[in-house]
Formats: sequence, structure tokens, C-alpha cells
Amino acid sequence: MFKSANEVGWKQSNVFKKTFSVDVKIEFIGVWDTVNSVGLIPRSLPFTTSNTIVRTFRHAVALDERRAKFKANHWNRPNAKEAALGTTDGQKPEKRPKPVKRQTLKAMERKFSEHAELPTDVEEVWFAGCHCDVGGGSVENETPHSLARIALRWMVRECFKTKTGILFMADGLRNIGLDPGTLYPEVQPRPPVAPIGQARIQDIPSSSKRAPLSTSPSQPISPLTEEEHDVLDALAPIYDQLQIKWWFWWFLELLPQHQRYQLDDKTWETKLRSNLGAARHIPKQRKGIVRIHRSVKQRMEAQHVDGKKYQPKASFQKALHLGHVVWASVDKIVADYGLATSTALPFPSATQNPSDTSKFMVAGWSLGKGAIQDNPNNLAFVADPFPNDPAPFPIPGQNLSGPVLRATYPQDSHSYETGGSQWYNLWNTTAGSKFQTMMVSYEVAFDANFDWVRGGKLPGLRGSTKSNLAGCSSGKEKGSGGSDCFSTRLMWRKNGAGEVYASIPTKNGLCLQEGVACNNDTSITSIQRGSFGFASGRWNRIALLVRLNDPPNVANGNIQLFYNDLQAINQQGLQIRTNAQSLISKQNIFRWGRSIMGNTKRGSHILSQHPPVGEQLSVQSHRKHRFLERSRPCARVRRRRWSGLGRSRGGAKHVDLRKALAAGILLNPDSPRLTTILCNHADSNLDLRGIPLVDESRGGAAYAWVKFGPSIRLAEAQTQNYVAEVLHLDPAALAVVRVPHVYLFVESGGWGYIVMEFIRGVECQRTDAPLVATAVQCLISIRSPDADVPGPVGGGLICHDFFLDRESSVAYPSVALLQDHVNAELRTERVDFSLEVEAHGLRLCLSDMNGEKFLKREDGVIVALDFGASCFLPVSFFNLALRKPESYTQRIGKLVKPPPSTQLDALLTASCSLVPYGTNNIALPRKLRSVTPYLN
Repeated sequence: MFKSANEVGWKQSNVFKKTFSVDVKIEFIGVWDTVNSVGLIPRSLPFTTSNTIVRTFRHAVALDERRAKFKANHWNRPNAKEAALGTTDGQKPEKRPKPVKRQTLKAMERKFSEHAELPTDVEEVWFAGCHCDVGGGSVENETPHSLARIALRWMVRECFKTKTGILFMADGLRNIGLDPGTLYPEVQPRPPVAPIGQARIQDIPSSSKRAPLSTSPSQPISPLTEEEHDVLDALAPIYDQLQIKWWFWWFLELLPQHQRYQLDDKTWETKLRSNLGAARHIPKQRKGIVRIHRSVKQRMEAQHVDGKKYQPKASFQKALHLGHVVWASVDKIVADYGLATSTALPFPSATQNPSDTSKFMVAGWSLGKGAIQDNPNNLAFVADPFPNDPAPFPIPGQNLSGPVLRATYPQDSHSYETGGSQWYNLWNTTAGSKFQTMMVSYEVAFDANFDWVRGGKLPGLRGSTKSNLAGCSSGKEKGSGGSDCFSTRLMWRKNGAGEVYASIPTKNGLCLQEGVACNNDTSITSIQRGSFGFASGRWNRIALLVRLNDPPNVANGNIQLFYNDLQAINQQGLQIRTNAQSLISKQNIFRWGRSIMGNTKRGSHILSQHPPVGEQLSVQSHRKHRFLERSRPCARVRRRRWSGLGRSRGGAKHVDLRKALAAGILLNPDSPRLTTILCNHADSNLDLRGIPLVDESRGGAAYAWVKFGPSIRLAEAQTQNYVAEVLHLDPAALAVVRVPHVYLFVESGGWGYIVMEFIRGVECQRTDAPLVATAVQCLISIRSPDADVPGPVGGGLICHDFFLDRESSVAYPSVALLQDHVNAELRTERVDFSLEVEAHGLRLCLSDMNGEKFLKREDGVIVALDFGASCFLPVSFFNLALRKPESYTQRIGKLVKPPPSTQLDALLTASCSLVPYGTNNIALPRKLRSVTPYLN
């Protein structure tokens, strides 16, 4: 009967199926970058083209796989002809030649199937990495962080979201970076992504090219949040087999093969051609959405050690979209909430002065009261000040040319009466529509030297029952805060921290919620301040969505803020209005006010005509302190003053320490002198090796730290100050690691004293190793100011465990002489530092990475304290330092990925052998004998 494709054969098959077969519903199918599993079921048998028994299908797909034999096998999207024959969205893709009677089989199956045609819930999400990175197998199981862990966590979360009922071990979930409390009994929405900061994308370790799969059990990972795990995993290496085993796979890439793709119009195309490492094609899914996991964007925002950026290999057909979680384009938000009505503000084609700008806005921007309320002279249409710094991931078809609107803040302006500008755009519709949900989207840019001062306001959304929206924003007016009107605007605060500044009812315990701060005497509410930060010197994209509570007495409204397509704020359960008539009128129903005001000393604020995204940046002022203290020493004191990179110069004018250390803190004029403090505390019989300098007039507040001891030298101070200077020129680095600036170095009685910036923190624990590793990764990217002189800044003895007693016997004037000295001790092996120095320069090498060498501030930023064992060396020496058999260093070594080195074995052989015999220099190479004497 199965051989007959006519009506009789199908009737017999249907009766046989009812008698002897039982349909088993499949609740959930989850696959990782499948290339053979989906759609390979033969189609020649009856009842095999329909898969309505599958309720949920999830597929994690690799963005960077390029091999011809590993083309992604996507869930089939039926074309018009297939749909007419009764196939469903659940039909699987075909990869075999069509039988002669294929369409007849489909039609018959459709006719005789009694299953309800419920479409399968299909979601395919793309992840960074190749086939083995997404599905696992590229690294050993013990590897603490890899790209595969991201896809695994996503799949487990989908199991909980779709209520599959699958049971998981709680400890197992924690080991892969998931908190069971965020998954059960209800799946909690994920918070915004953790910042990348200065972390770098890791390259494949030279010793792990083959990356064998281990069968040993995975080790528990330190208690990080899922977002922190995502950062570390997103930066893991990609194991591209076309690069690792190129000799094998490229042979197959050259062979012509039949390749079949489903195009965006749902038709199929077959071509005979050589693949040649071509990128994967990303087809559109339902509603034209391409779902990309948000960790992809994190990786795209980071960079490799050599400064290169990651770009996914696959081709994007539509704007990247991160599903329904966080990475959402403006078009996707509009589609999700059914926002059918839209409007856009016209911009001129040429620049205009303030007078013409005012006329243009009055004529075409539908302003409240037909005028700009405050300071029209501060507005002008100007040329784009940042044409080369757009918001990331431009929207297709977006007009990025033409003038932008500039709002200027004159010096000493502090309110809407003295700086910025304010006006209202009225929403006009001929049909008198009633809006329950509305979104405003725009891009904003701040001058590179913009002074954030205490804060300022940006455009948002307002609503009212009245025709006049004035007096509905401060929360003090009658009827404001929900009874007659409400207001939701954006604000920047100190250092560019962003928030939603709302005038809404504060009922239902709103003020007690995390991230919400309320004004005691008004209805003003600060929502999630600091959940995102504005970047200066480039464009930032903003999308603010407000959904009113309905009915008015129920708290089911929400406010969402998307910054650079990432969801930064999602405040649910809000009672935004209490009056049922709010926003219901024939005209001017739902208005949004562009209210630009602030307290700044200089700079300008730009609003563009095109809607928006950007990088997060905290701007911090940087003051350099170089000084000497004038006092009578208790012993013979030799003072050193910084200049340039920290080298000492004589004849410097003395500066009062109290004034130089003030840095904004008013010190007590009667505070003791530095040398007095040193004489009282620097007792060689004590274990004390550091003291704070405090201001008694301010309750004992510390303003500096003094580090002292017999091993403290000028070279350490110079190196520390140089590293601090480099970091302070990179705001992104300061979000990861801080190094105290050095104010003063003093030598007295054989001891050295370093007076440095005081940074409060606590000693790092074992669980802080991932944060320390990220800080170390940032520090080892710093290059020496002298490209050819190894050692501390300014030259000197090298501190490293490679040398006997952790210190070199001579100061090497060049890398070549250090190399010659190492090779002189080797018999069969040789080292050659030239290639790695040419590629990476001399990098900062931390040879002592104990936890006590670091502090952690309250905000999680790591502070590096000890530079006594830090020098600038070829990268081989840092790789050697990671071999140190000390538990904390070993833990760091598993997380830090320095540039690869091929010199390790030779260095291990020569370790602790570069010493002269006795007190003479007979064992030194001839060049070193004449250049640098032996230092006892």
C-alpha cells in the first residue's frame, strides 16, 4: 500500500497508521549548528513531510563557519507553491533530489492527515564562532570560558522559557554560568550587558591548535553573573578549521559542488561551483527578522590585541536584531508593538543661522504655541560635526547626510533661561487617534570636550488631558504626575550617566524598587540612573518607548529605553496615569517635548535628523601632579622630580607638598611634613611598609599613600607613573583597571619612599580572579616608551623570576644584548626575540601576580599597586611568568591570553643561569662587559 501514491493507497496507509501507530508529540527540539540533522528524513514515505508534532524548535547557528561541507541547514520556509499544497511553516528543508511524485505525496498527506496544523514555534539565533565553537568540541572541557558556553546557556534558558519540564541539576547550571534563581519558577528578564571595557579578543593559544576534546569533568567556575560570563566567553578564540587545518579543508573548498540555498523570496537556487571559503548566507525568518545573539555585538565592540575588530563572516541581509531580548532596531520595536502611525521632523538641506533655524522650526515642526519657548538663539542647523563617527550599525536607508540641529550651552549657563533650549512638538493626526503606546527615536552627539557637570535634559515623551502641556514636568504643579498629565524625558548626569527622568505617580511601591529614586516632595522619579552612559565625540542612538497602563487604576504600564539598539532600561508594572482621559482628545493627544537644558560650562549639544546607537564612555578629568616637598629631612634625603617620562632632573624648584597634594581637598595647614611622617613610621624593625597621609581637618580622610622599604627604587616609581599616565589617556581602560599616580620619590637611609595617589579599595580575593585577569590583560597591552631598552622605564635592572634572586645582574641597554646573554647560556637551543618585538613591541610584564598586589574598588574596578616586579620585556617573559607555580597566578593564567610565544622552552632552560661568577663580570658577554658594569 505504501507503494501506491493514488487515492486508494493513501486511504489504506491512513487506516494502517491509525491502527498501528501512535503520534508522539515532541515538545522541544534544540540543535547546535546542525548541518545534517534537520530535513534529512526521506520524503518518499507517507506522513513524513508534516512535522506538526514538533511544538518548539530552537537552533543555534554559527556566524563564522565557511566550509562547504558545513553549510547551515535551516528550518524550511514554504514558498507560495508549497503553501498552496498545504505544507506548513514546520516543514523541514530538503537537501535530496525531488522524487517524481513529490507534490502528489504532499497533497495526499495534507488531505489525509488529521493533525491540527499548528505552526511550530521556530527560532534560529546566530552566534559568533565556527561549527565547533557553537556546538562545542573546539576546546577541552576544563576550559573556563569559550564561545560554546554562550549558546549552551541560551539553549537552557529557552528550555525554561518554553516550559519544557526538563529537569536540570542546579550545580550544573551554576558551572556553566547560570543562576537557577533567574530561571525557576519564572524566567527573569536579563539585565543589560556588562561593559567590555579594555578586555581584548583572545587568539588561539599556540599550544592549543588542535584543541582536543577532553573527557574529564568540567571544573566549577567562579561565581560571576551570567552577564560577566558572557563578556569572558564572547572574547574567547574562534577555531576556524580553514585556518588551523587549511591543507585539508581547502582541498575540498576547491572542488566544485552543488550548493542549494533558499532565497529571501522563499524560492530555491542551486549552483555548481567551488565554495572557496565563502561565508554563510543568512536567510530572513518570519517578519523579515534576523536574530543575532547580543554577545555578537559585544565581540564586535571589542578588539584584538593588534587593534583589529571582529566582523562576522556571514552576510547580513537585514539590520542585525537580537531577538526579543535587547538588541532591537527601531523598525523591530515598531513591529512588536504595532505602532502603525509615525511622523518625522523635516530638516533643511543646507545649514542655517539661528534666525533662519527658528523660522524653519516654527513653520515645519508643529510647535506648541507656534514658537520656541526658550532661547531660540542657541539653536542652529550646522554641518555634521562627527561625520566619521556614526552610531554603530547604521539603519538601512537612513539619511546620514545633511545638517544637524545644534543646541549651544554658553559659558556659566545653568538652566533653561541661560543655556540650551526648550520647545514642544505637537502630535497632529487628522483622525484624532488615541495612542496608548508611543516611541520617540533620535540620535544625539556631544562635543569631544563636553563638560557633563551635574546634568542636563534630553527629548522625551509627554501626555496630557489638557491642550497646554506646560507645567506638567516638574511634578509640583497641580495635576502633574499622572492625574492630568505625565512626562518622561531623558537626562544625563555626572560623567554622562543616563537615566529616564519621569513625572509619574509613585504608587504601588515604585520608590522602593531597585534603581528607582523618588523626590520626596514631588512626583519626579529617577529611573535606573547609570544603566547606560552617553559617549562624547560621536553619535548615540536613543529610542524611548512608553506604554500606558490600561485601565488607569492598574499598574501595568512600562517604560523602555534602548541605547545603541541595546535595551538599557525596562521598567515594568508602572501606573503612568490615573486619569482615563489622559491622552484622549481630537488633536495634540500624545506629545513629546524636546527639552534641552543643563548646567555646563562649555561645549555644544547636537541633535540630528536621523534616528540612532553608541559606545558607553565615562569621562573623567585627569590632573597631573609632579612636585617635591619642602622640609627639613630627618636624615640625608635625596629627592627626585619627574619630567617627561619620569626621569630625574636636578635643580627643580621645591613645591609645598600640602598644596601639591590638595587636588581639590583643603588640607590643614598645620599637617605634618612628609619627612616628619616618614621618620615616625619608617622604622626598619617594623613590618610596616605603607601608610596613608590623612587630613585631620576632614575627619582623617586620606589624600595620599606612602610606600617604603629597602627594596623600593626609583625605577619602580618611574614605571608605575608611566603606566598610570598611559591608562588615564584611555577612559575605557579606566573602567577596568586603575594605577595610582606617583607624586614623589625620596631616598633616605638606604630606603626608598614612593608617595602616590590614594585609591580606596579592599584586597582581592580568590573569587576576584576574573576581574584581576581582565585588568592584567589590559596592563600587558601597554608598550614601553623605549622600543629597544628592556627593563623599567628609564632603564635599569630587570625584576623577573627568570633571573637568580628575581633580579638581573646588569642593566641591558638593548634587547639584542639580552638575547645574546641568554643564548650564551644555551647549548643546543636558541632564542630570537626580534619577531615578537617587531610584532608586539616591549610589553609590560607583571612577574608577580599574587592577589595581595591588587585592590578592588566598590565599583569593581581593579587597582594595581605593586610595580616592583614589573618591567617592559618581550612577551615571552610574561608567558614564562604565567608558569609560576602559585595558585593565584595559575588562576589568572587560565583567563589571560597574552600574545603567543615560541621561546618558552629555551627560556626555561636558561632560567636562573644569567649570573657572573663571584663579583666580577667574566661570565658576561664581551659587549656587556664594556657597556654595563656588574651591579652588586
